[in-house]
Amino acid sequence: MSLKRISNELERLCTVKDLFVYEVPVGHLREVYPVITEYTRTSTESRHMGDYEFYRARAVHPEANGSSFHIWHNQVSVVICHQSKCVKFGPTGQLLMHKQGIGLGPALMANVIEWLTKQDVAAYTINPGSLSEVDARTDTAREQRNRFYIAFGFALSNYDQSRTGIDVIGGTFTAECVGDLFVPERYQNRLKTWFGFESELRHEREYGVNCLAELKLLDRWTRSASCLGRWILKQLGWPALFQTRHMHKLKRWEPQPPKTRDK
Repeated sequence: MSLKRISNELERLCTVKDLFVYEVPVGHLREVYPVITEYTRTSTESRHMGDYEFYRARAVHPEANGSSFHIWHNQVSVVICHQSKCVKFGPTGQLLMHKQGIGLGPALMANVIEWLTKQDVAAYTINPGSLSEVDARTDTAREQRNRFYIAFGFALSNYDQSRTGIDVIGGTFTAECVGDLFVPERYQNRLKTWFGFESELRHEREYGVNCLAELKLLDRWTRSASCLGRWILKQLGWPALFQTRHMHKLKRWEPQPPKTRDK
């Protein structure tokens, strides 16, 4: 049975292993992508009659149908056959990310390779995987796609072996053995564990709530000042706009303000 078919079957057997978060800055905001890793292993006594391992890292997809996760996109996987001593990267089609250009693909690939290199399979061979033609519609996109694979130690070639490396348009990615793969320093630790992310988020939120409460106290104070008082503050270099945030209805997560006597 081919590793491609084995991979398809193992996808249905794997269970969630860990939860991560991938963050990417967008202007002064941050987009957050939940990422799960999944794993399963079969033995020669199982119905698959083989010793296989399957590991996958996949991120949520906004356009997935009926699920938070797309059946093919936003994922990188690997299946290990301990009988033939070879591995194959997936998904079974091509690696496709949404959205592109945010570093999600390198983050997922880095996670999978980090896991794979800890499994004592450095001598195992690697079955070729297909390069995504969607990522090669322009010369710039093709070069970016090829540099992505080369950065992790993969070798690229056309199907007829007429081109290799950065110039490959359609073809495959592979390596002589798992030991040739590595994770560049720039791609390491891009995924945050959920517990680490949750701890940071909790502290950021507490700090933000306290800062907003302080700003509302300032708004209340400047609101109660006379026009002359505000003019004097401006002349002295008051750094903020005079706003009325203290008059807005409190959100459920905001603390009650201290009672003060307005003028």
